[in-house]
Amino acid sequence: MKWIFLVIFGVLTLCSYWIYATLPEQETSKPVIYWVTDRNPARNQQVDLFHDWMAKNHPDKDVLLLLDMGNRDGQKQIIQGVSGVGADVQDTYHGVQVRLYHSMGIVEHLTEQAKELGFGLDQTYPALATELTVTVDGETEQVAFPCNVANARYIFNEGLLREVGFPAPPESWTIEKFEAYGKAFVEKANADNPTRRRFVARDIPLDVLYRSYGIDLFNETLTGAGIDDYALTPDGLATERGYVRALELTYKWQRVDRIMPTASEIAAMNTEGGYGGAALASFERGDFLISNSGRWELIKMRETNKLRVRRLETKLDGLADAGYPRLRDIWEAQGVVALFDEIERLEASGVVFDQALRPDPLADGPLVLNTVQYPYRFLPNAALGTRAAVVYTGSDHKELATLFLAFLASEEYNANIVADADGLPPNPAYTDSEAFLRPAEDPDLGVYSETEWKLHEAWLDDVQGIAIGKTYSPYVLYREAERELGRPRDEFYEGIGTVERAADLSAARLDRLIATNVSKLEPDDPLRDQYAEGLETQKKIDALKAAGKPIPAEWISNPFFTRYYREIGMLDESGSAIETPAVETETH
Repeated sequence: MKWIFLVIFGVLTLCSYWIYATLPEQETSKPVIYWVTDRNPARNQQVDLFHDWMAKNHPDKDVLLLLDMGNRDGQKQIIQGVSGVGADVQDTYHGVQVRLYHSMGIVEHLTEQAKELGFGLDQTYPALATELTVTVDGETEQVAFPCNVANARYIFNEGLLREVGFPAPPESWTIEKFEAYGKAFVEKANADNPTRRRFVARDIPLDVLYRSYGIDLFNETLTGAGIDDYALTPDGLATERGYVRALELTYKWQRVDRIMPTASEIAAMNTEGGYGGAALASFERGDFLISNSGRWELIKMRETNKLRVRRLETKLDGLADAGYPRLRDIWEAQGVVALFDEIERLEASGVVFDQALRPDPLADGPLVLNTVQYPYRFLPNAALGTRAAVVYTGSDHKELATLFLAFLASEEYNANIVADADGLPPNPAYTDSEAFLRPAEDPDLGVYSETEWKLHEAWLDDVQGIAIGKTYSPYVLYREAERELGRPRDEFYEGIGTVERAADLSAARLDRLIATNVSKLEPDDPLRDQYAEGLETQKKIDALKAAGKPIPAEWISNPFFTRYYREIGMLDESGSAIETPAVETETH
């Protein structure tokens, strides 16, 4: 038995030595940095681009960048980070993860390096600032830089409009216009459709909807909930609570007006699946007119286009054999929109096509897409986020890891994002080009003008105009705050309690959580004084709101309200002293 154990020990020792000897660090004299990221084939090309960029810009610094896609799970990153074995560069999703990792001490501060190496906040979109920074002792520190920018807007399928015979929606619309359009569309789309119900839109982001009413998750000073407030408008306080109204509308649109699917109906659509994912398959199939999509969806849409074009060309070959060769000529010279116009003209003149050969705008040829903003009440807005890279505090190669973030701001990397359509490029300097705005048609890649040319600039305009990042309070982690909204909201959707109860209960839970967190701070923690001052400032803000007066910009800590009050003409940016009306106000 003793010899068996000795043999096993010897084998394990040899295996351990072999594993150690074949690690990349042992096979090369170069320092190795690891990048924890998602499983995307484009990452291999980006690794090669980084090595080329380093050879060109920092030839004195050897480095080998390796991908670590197996540890992208957030829990793994946290455990490895606090254990001292985290990857040198790590992807995070939105400021939510940035703040969570920073709270655990595993994210490096990069403000000075970013200025020196050219990946500061001035090299990306201003609206992303809250996603890439944290506040420490009252000072803003940059801790991340985007790998890409994720924003979405409404995209609609002109092929479905053609089939239904319905006009396109306006580029900008109020909630009332959206609801009226949705009701008219579903009535027309389902009139002769007994087996499958069609909807106007798959969903709408709840935060975009309630923010359009002039309220946010947190209040102006980030010291408490904002979802139970009445918004300030140019005519005084609003007569309805924005969060309450947003919940009412989503419930009504799903279960009463039936212009959006319920969660169970979405699940049923998803079971049918399709190439590129269930949501894209439902959109392509015509289950709903409008999709909530970001630029990254084009990666799947381009692959879908290849299949659709193959189906179209097979039918065009059959039509040519049947005596209609001109249809292929129109497709090749003028595109799919002109092709369907000609088919409809021929049918109006009495031509009857074999249905097996007749192209279908919902199934054949590249997707024909257009775009509209989200509906709004007072403030047009869109959600904004990012997949951003951070440097691990425990890295043995912080300088090289930091250079990787500088690479993310470079022309080489941004050109790669522009070509791949993996969101918006992190540096807006590389969006002012034909390659971004109107990419050349490429059948091998599935790139077609009918699909893309109306979309790229719209996504960019949103990021540079109406998009707003998430709001973060220094007194509570965003995930904790969002969790307090979840159960009361879901209970309302399930018919338990009123919508007012859902808003009041969510706000009370969030206020209690913030107060509890502050009570646990050390007595000398500066956040205690900051919170107390914020509560007093919030009282003054609430008094001004009740009196229908503008709010001083210097009193506001929540960037959403700076934007909102400026948009509606209720932001006082004079910097002069404001006399607060003597109005009794309730605080959370």
